[in-house]
Amino acid sequence: MQLNEFTTQLNSTTEELQLLRSQKNNITGDTARIRQEILQAVGATEEEIPFVGELIKVRTEASVWEPVIEQLLHSFALRLIVPEAYYQQVNQYVRQHDLRGRIVYQRFAPKEVAPVIMQPNDEQTLWHKLDFKKSPYRDWLESEISTRYDYLCVENLESFRLAIKAVTREGLMKNGNRHEKDDRPKVKNNRSRYVLGWDN
Repeated sequence: MQLNEFTTQLNSTTEELQLLRSQKNNITGDTARIRQEILQAVGATEEEIPFVGELIKVRTEASVWEPVIEQLLHSFALRLIVPEAYYQQVNQYVRQHDLRGRIVYQRFAPKEVAPVIMQPNDEQTLWHKLDFKKSPYRDWLESEISTRYDYLCVENLESFRLAIKAVTREGLMKNGNRHEKDDRPKVKNNRSRYVLGWDN
């Protein structure tokens, strides 16, 4: 019984390692498999239909914030960006196939994206802790981070209390009146779950 469990776990880990060796990003498992199947079906490249996480990384000088930023942006990072040229084909493929997993994708229309004209001027903002890869999606990503993920990265509870959206290094997050901290071992400081960055 135990041997079967170890064999299954070994096979799963081996598959993940092979996938990481064959790609540049940190995203593995069913999510990466589903993206590959979509790409093959619609004839697109990884650059044309990227994961959000492939286009954002934590700046080196902000590395102490990496664990909490990974937690905060995890779901967003696993979202696919689907440009208008492939949108109908992706919808058709996803609708007609059992994906054997979950995928979230974002329809992308460049004409609807306004570039970030006013960059957040507070050095504590999440936006200032990130680098954005040069791509057709950069303006949209910067806009999303500066508006929807406009968190302050704060060092003390007084700043945390005064902010509308804030995170601490220890992983305490606040969005209005909603507060959250996830210290489960499989989540907290677990580098195997990290999904941001374009170089694994």
